[in-house]
Amino acid sequence: MKRLLPLLLLSAALLLGGCMPATIVPYEATYTDLGIPALREYPEGIPARNIWDMIVVGDALWVGGGDYDKNSGPVTMHYYDLAAGQWQTANALPDEEISHFVTVGETVIATGTDPKENWDLGNYYRLTADRTWETVRNLPGGIHNYDMVEFDGRWFAALGVVEGNSPIVCSADGGETFSAVPMQKDGQPLDTAGGVYIRVYRFFVQDGGLYALFRFSDGEDLYEQSVYRYDGEAFVYHADWNGAVRRTRYNHKVVSAAEVWGGSTYLATGRLYRTADFIDVEEVSFPEGVQITDLWQEDGALYALGCRYDAEQKQYRITLWKSVADGFACVWYFDYALPAISFLRHQNVTYIGVGSLSDQPHYQNGTLLCVPDKE
Repeated sequence: MKRLLPLLLLSAALLLGGCMPATIVPYEATYTDLGIPALREYPEGIPARNIWDMIVVGDALWVGGGDYDKNSGPVTMHYYDLAAGQWQTANALPDEEISHFVTVGETVIATGTDPKENWDLGNYYRLTADRTWETVRNLPGGIHNYDMVEFDGRWFAALGVVEGNSPIVCSADGGETFSAVPMQKDGQPLDTAGGVYIRVYRFFVQDGGLYALFRFSDGEDLYEQSVYRYDGEAFVYHADWNGAVRRTRYNHKVVSAAEVWGGSTYLATGRLYRTADFIDVEEVSFPEGVQITDLWQEDGALYALGCRYDAEQKQYRITLWKSVADGFACVWYFDYALPAISFLRHQNVTYIGVGSLSDQPHYQNGTLLCVPDKE
């Protein structure tokens, strides 16, 4: 069920290019161009240099790039030194794409979206104290590693596998060894025979429960998108999400971001969804044409990154939204040649990764922008 804007608010929102006036008065922001970290690796401006995800560790703002659709690895790791105000280069990783950072326990991890080695094992990469990334290759059958999480003292990894392997593995020794976790449907082990795409794309932790978003396809007709819940021994079928959660293709993720806020889990897929029980899913309504590409939680508020294409101007209106009592209000906006695909906030500054999946290269693909909060 979508919430609709009152007519007057909608008219004002359209005048602002999709920003909804509420308790917050939106303003046109001024951004600073911080450069393109992967310019040397991909000078032709292809999507491989896009910033798919970011994480701040100390004074380093790490970015992930690459393209596992086009197999453009290895991926050189870059970070923006927030203290020095310049880009630094770390080591290269044996992967086609780094698109997801996560902290598991005390360990900062980049998941191995598509390792360049054989399919026997999957990878994750852990950040060391000297700002290098260590390859850990121990995920059974992990062709793709999409997500990792710590739950109930164990580490779990969400994988893409071939039939006969489990798309969920777990570790009881802090990520040193992993073993398969069974999945069950209708009281029986999950049957993945004939599967071309057997993938768990995301974990969600809410109200003491661990959930997994599973997708299965034979490459042609048979398709499943569903949620499984961990019962302490296996992941058990919980709900059918086929058709309930849809994505807009602006990166290679099914769910780009997930945040627990206000008693619900919010999911960004190009659209914004929320669920309190992982059965019923509601789409959160925004002005027509606005895509929600990433989420951030800070000081009790939920922020959403949005953009909308203006065909007449041939540019995108990039917007930052903040939760308010009756939904989301636009904080600021600016126009740019490319869509916004990732962001984070750090010390009252918003950092934004821009880029496109178009096969047509663009000289601004992979640019990092920053917008300081208005005083």
